[in-house]
Amino acid sequence: MKVFERKSRLAPFFWLHGESKDVLKEEIEAIYNSGIRAVCLESRTHEDFCKEHWFSDVRFILGECKKRGMKVWILDDKHFPSGYAAGALEKENLDMRAWGITENHVDIPGGMDDISLIAETRVMPEDELVAIVACRHKDGKGLLTGEAVDLTDKLSDGLLHFSLPEGMWRIFYILKTRSGISNGSLKYIDMLRPESVDIFINTVYEKHYAELSDEFGKTFMGFFSDEPAFHNGSKSMVETGVLFDHHPYGNSVLDYLKGIYGDDAVKLLPGLWANFDDGRENEIRYAYMDFITNEYRENFCNRIAGWCHAHGVKYIGHVIEDNRIDATTGNGCGHYFRALDKQDMSGIDVVLTQLVPGMQNCDNAGPTSYRHMNYNFYKYMLAKLGSSMAHLDERKGGEAMCEIFGAYGWVEGTKTMKWLCDHMLVRGINYYVPHAFSAKENDADCPPVFYYRGKNPQYKYFKKIADYLERGSSILSGGRHIADVALLYDAEFKWINKSYVPLEDIAKELYTNQIDFDIIPADYLEKVKVINGCLSLNNESFKALIVPCGAWMHPEIKEKLKKLSDNGADIIYARNTRNEDSENVITQYIKKLGCDVSIDIKNPDIHILHYVKDDKDIYMITNEGISDEATFTFKMSKEANVAALYDAMEDRLYKTEIKQNAAEITLPPYGSIFLITGIEGEEEMPETKREETLSLNYRISLAEINEDKFIDYAKTEKLFNITGRNEKPRFSGHILYKTSFSAKKGKYLLDLGYVGEIAEVTLNGKNLGSRIIPPYTFDISEAVIDGENELLVEVTNTNVFLLRDNLSSFMRIEPSGLLGPVTLKEIK
Repeated sequence: MKVFERKSRLAPFFWLHGESKDVLKEEIEAIYNSGIRAVCLESRTHEDFCKEHWFSDVRFILGECKKRGMKVWILDDKHFPSGYAAGALEKENLDMRAWGITENHVDIPGGMDDISLIAETRVMPEDELVAIVACRHKDGKGLLTGEAVDLTDKLSDGLLHFSLPEGMWRIFYILKTRSGISNGSLKYIDMLRPESVDIFINTVYEKHYAELSDEFGKTFMGFFSDEPAFHNGSKSMVETGVLFDHHPYGNSVLDYLKGIYGDDAVKLLPGLWANFDDGRENEIRYAYMDFITNEYRENFCNRIAGWCHAHGVKYIGHVIEDNRIDATTGNGCGHYFRALDKQDMSGIDVVLTQLVPGMQNCDNAGPTSYRHMNYNFYKYMLAKLGSSMAHLDERKGGEAMCEIFGAYGWVEGTKTMKWLCDHMLVRGINYYVPHAFSAKENDADCPPVFYYRGKNPQYKYFKKIADYLERGSSILSGGRHIADVALLYDAEFKWINKSYVPLEDIAKELYTNQIDFDIIPADYLEKVKVINGCLSLNNESFKALIVPCGAWMHPEIKEKLKKLSDNGADIIYARNTRNEDSENVITQYIKKLGCDVSIDIKNPDIHILHYVKDDKDIYMITNEGISDEATFTFKMSKEANVAALYDAMEDRLYKTEIKQNAAEITLPPYGSIFLITGIEGEEEMPETKREETLSLNYRISLAEINEDKFIDYAKTEKLFNITGRNEKPRFSGHILYKTSFSAKKGKYLLDLGYVGEIAEVTLNGKNLGSRIIPPYTFDISEAVIDGENELLVEVTNTNVFLLRDNLSSFMRIEPSGLLGPVTLKEIK
């Protein structure tokens, strides 16, 4: 079925360890046989990255991919995350390592002249003193007054000599230091200095050009940066306003602040860690974070992107977004949109059980340093960061990338993968880097591994996931996204204080009511035009802009919002999310403005993406529930007379009836459909006349991974969990059910009920294909005969029962095998 032209939209990671060329070729063939036509080479597992062995392997892979019409990307560093520069700062270039700024302090009473303090124990020989500032306490409540005294020049021979008025005072020693950076992170480049980033470019990028320039822009597409960051401090998320924390620093920081505040800059520096009674800490925190995130953008992202574009290749990747690290330092870059500014795609990742099917309204534990996942962020905001940037930044051309499937453990099978695909597709992600293929035998690093040297029992069905993703993302690329409203990105609010409505909470209220949105950063506001009351940017249009209000907003942002409002834009200031009746205030207001789409039931699991392409309106509709079927009337605000329903998993185009711009939709759990206007369907959706639950006798046999022969296991009338407590709890592989049933020739569906997890059906010797998600329903009309019908059902589970990795311990493991009930449905 060719609804729209299918394009290559997947480039899975291919982990390399220096394997033989025969093994590399086998793995490339496995990738190719999955229907995938591009690959991203994972370099961190190759000991000889940027050395002859590495380039020998890469040349071989480029040659094999070229024969098959495949493209190649390369992950750009030896260690994770990007910025290690293949070890260039391990023993050399030590002066190019990053610096941080921190404070330590003492609290003393004033009211005396010629006081002394020992300072030499506060300023270590390896540190540089930035300033010593005394701030007056206020009322013992942790606040400092705006009264500050610069004591920096009072230091002599290790002692601080000074006089202070009456009152309680906090003496801040503000230090330029590397002490807060972990030993591992010390070996990384400095994002605030372009000359440090140049070491990375010269060590990795230039070497690849010297070795592979003949394939640049041809078979070799470009480089992938994986989670580069500032790496300051000992925590994954470092925010201002926390005493003793370490923040990124270079001499240019203080120069910049002095350019704004003059001599007051030094006196305001304690505001990076402490709060003032007049709120001026907000100013210094904003100015500081604004500067370093812009420096990151220019020195790292845009510098590398410029090199790539000058050499005819693309630059993609993602930063760490986890739990709102997108707007902090530490393992973050402080501002998502700035960090990916001139990359050729926006980028995110979902790994480590950050999204779990079936989780509702609660944070889930996971195998991460921060231990729990921010449910609202991952469910309602993460993917929208990526797709919004792709929609609004003309450099991206609508391309939104997601690294997907990685480090979920072997518990992740096709059902979870399909659910994750739908989650990303309906939120506008349209390019994927599946994680991962590996050439290493029995690779235990971050499973699942798709081929696993032939020992992943689900590998033969992975092509269905790959085909589905490519069909879906091909449909949702090259067109225009339609949304109701825009949300102002809240990084600037997060930089300065916590008293604001988190953007992910607003996103949840909208998205659970089928109100779509894009997230727009303040940097983009000056490009926004107001046309007929709507905000317009890069062919996107919004009825209103929602601002997550905080206690303080920078005057420049206020002025941008005022200008838009004066030009007729509807600006909604979200000071809370609910009114006294627990009905969402924002949702009510947006619905009064008129929503693009709606459904006639209250169901937070139904999500809708509206996309316009080739003069056709495309609506992707998903059911993210994992248990219940959903039936509803889907209403479009845009006029439609003719439409079809496209099942991208099975590649079938069904007829549907449009009445008053509405269609009746039924979606099973894990289900999705594309409603496409302006085309007609090719076949009727099956409609059941009557159904019969079959009571059958089954012969069950098992084949472990890589076993060609099935071994008899049981005969039964009652279906059961093969990996249950008293059965085969360590079995991973294929389960064959042989049975028969009586029927008359006709039109039937065979519904297998619950299956754990993939089912392939053969009836009377005719293979009827496979199903990798519910409903496990097969059209058997062409195979059924009068009389007794011989039925074979082969069920495939995951490797989790055999391999039992720790990553898998964070998700529930469902039963294995055919559990039914098995139903024969006669259809019209």
